[in-house]
Amino acid sequence: MSETIAHRNVTLLRVESPVVLAEIRALVDLSPFVIAHIDETTLVIDPSRTGELAQVLNDASLTPLVQKVRHEPGVAGPENIAEADTIEFHRD
Repeated sequence: MSETIAHRNVTLLRVESPVVLAEIRALVDLSPFVIAHIDETTLVIDPSRTGELAQVLNDASLTPLVQKVRHEPGVAGPENIAEADTIEFHRD
């Protein structure tokens, strides 16, 4: 039997591909900000450092899309994390 745990007040760093994440890591040391890896394109970031990470990324000429995401509490699944900040990078 598996248990689903929903978290509040988390920050995710999401990229479109592992290559993009590797490119970001070549420019910015993400290790001080990362709490966990969800998969090859999504990292869990220390929520108390979201603003600091956004500034570090901007200073490296990486412009993140920072979004506040709110979902109904009790709705499980990684795509439905309650009260999350999501930092996404998309290639044009």
